[in-house]
Amino acid sequence: MGMKWFCAAVTLSEESPEDRAADTLEAAGFNVYLPLQFHRATTGSKKPAVTVSLRFSRYIFIQMDTDLDHHSRVAGLKGINLLCTHDEAKTPMPLFRGEMDALRKVERRERAEMASKRTVAAPDMPLGSKVRIHRHATFAGQVGTLMSVVDGVAWVSVGGFAVMLNPLDIKPVAPTTQKRFAA
Repeated sequence: MGMKWFCAAVTLSEESPEDRAADTLEAAGFNVYLPLQFHRATTGSKKPAVTVSLRFSRYIFIQMDTDLDHHSRVAGLKGINLLCTHDEAKTPMPLFRGEMDALRKVERRERAEMASKRTVAAPDMPLGSKVRIHRHATFAGQVGTLMSVVDGVAWVSVGGFAVMLNPLDIKPVAPTTQKRFAA
């Protein structure tokens, strides 16, 4: 049958179980995919901003070679609870042809749509620097870390969330300097 995509449920005993399961599967030599979902959040007169989350929490997509019968190996890996099955014999059920391509197409379309809204050139801030977010419905006033600036869109990490913003909505945080006074 060849290479097929399967869906697996991840264990919920740890923080960000999907990422940990993906790391475990990639280390074992499997291709994995975690579809992302882009949200535009607005509140009152605040300017809209984009946040990114997993489209299917608690699930991960795995590409396996069904001729080599990898499904027994996947079920035993740390972080994987079970492969989605369709009968009492617990035979793994592959996704229909084209489903992964459709998921990727939706993700690309959402990403392009969110990035095309009022993008501007990036301010002069090095990646990894601390920035303060302004004019955002949820994260206004919070300090985060600038992860990247691509096509006029700034990605800022704030408390475990990756927030997609217009680069004009972030300002560099001035380093704190303490003056020493002589006694």
